Amino acid sequence: MKALLRKSRLAYLLLLLLLIFGYHPQYVSEEYLPKIYLIDSLLVRTEPLSGTRIYHVADPEHVFLVSEMHLEGNRDVAVRSGMMYADLNQNLAVVDLRDPAHPVVLDTIFNVFDRYDFMPVDDIALRDHHWGQCGCNNFTAADATTQSSGSGGSLARFVIVDDYLYCIDFSTLKSFDISTPDRPQFKSEIPVNWEIETLFSYQNYLFIGGQRGMYIYDISNPDVPVQVSQFVHARSCDPVVVENDTAYVTLRDGTSCGAAEDQLDIIDVKDIAQPQLLKVVPLHNPYGLAVRSRLVFVCDGRAGLKILDTTQLDAITEIGHIENIYPYDVILRDELLFVTAQTGLYIYDISDPATPRLLSMIAGSTAF
Repeated sequence: MKALLRKSRLAYLLLLLLLIFGYHPQYVSEEYLPKIYLIDSLLVRTEPLSGTRIYHVADPEHVFLVSEMHLEGNRDVAVRSGMMYADLNQNLAVVDLRDPAHPVVLDTIFNVFDRYDFMPVDDIALRDHHWGQCGCNNFTAADATTQSSGSGGSLARFVIVDDYLYCIDFSTLKSFDISTPDRPQFKSEIPVNWEIETLFSYQNYLFIGGQRGMYIYDISNPDVPVQVSQFVHARSCDPVVVENDTAYVTLRDGTSCGAAEDQLDIIDVKDIAQPQLLKVVPLHNPYGLAVRSRLVFVCDGRAGLKILDTTQLDAITEIGHIENIYPYDVILRDELLFVTAQTGLYIYDISDPATPRLLSMIAGSTAF
């Protein structure tokens, strides 16, 4: 009888907590969201609980897996000149992708990032070099399959601008010179604020999304970015994208994000030193986003992917809606929309944004 009473009291307490604080059954920690990076005909999808997969997407209706890497602790990547830069918990790995069917870890720079929840890494895949002082084989531009850089989604923590790789961890911005692609050279480490989460580049600036605000850094001197302004908001998860003089920021309530309203903030950044809020658009539970010609593609949790026309701020309209998926982030390329979602990778034809057409879907891990 006493055991039954204890169980009843426990059940009552759990129900009371749910009623007080609410229930978010689909919440996923930022650290375990699958992310995507698009480079030429390849798309890299990081799945923190299962592996890093490389897909061939030149024909979006016939996507296939090229290779898979077991990079323990990997959550973010960026690619340039055939080299992929990937975090392995606190470490930065350089992966040769010139033969994407057979990627090879060339070198690892130890103790680059601050991580408080890291998983053990297989030391066999690593080499004992620090801050870019590596002993790997010489690399020339002629060796690379391409000199171009790719693009990540709005949840990315890595971004490449010209010959520099910028990375954020929990509280700092780090810059690396990658003019010699297989030998990243550490340049600077700049404190930003606690709980920064996303990194986006536009023109000569870096936009950092954090749980306490948006931070803007000037990279005129690429070695040492300089903060020019900050836009403060209620504590929330906060990816940001920018087009012309406008920044678009999603704020999401969640277990680790705080108790802000779920919304899209539209911010005027024409005066980069003084960002000004223009409009707030209520949403369901937004994650990543992308923008083109004032059309904003928002991953809105259980509510699916919404396409918003923000041309007229006083009359923002939803012109398209993809239902029955739980999207996390998106990348736009030409008339294609690449979506990483709870159940895998989706590619849509958005030549008519009002009626997105599914071209292919590749199942992946659920991130739970």
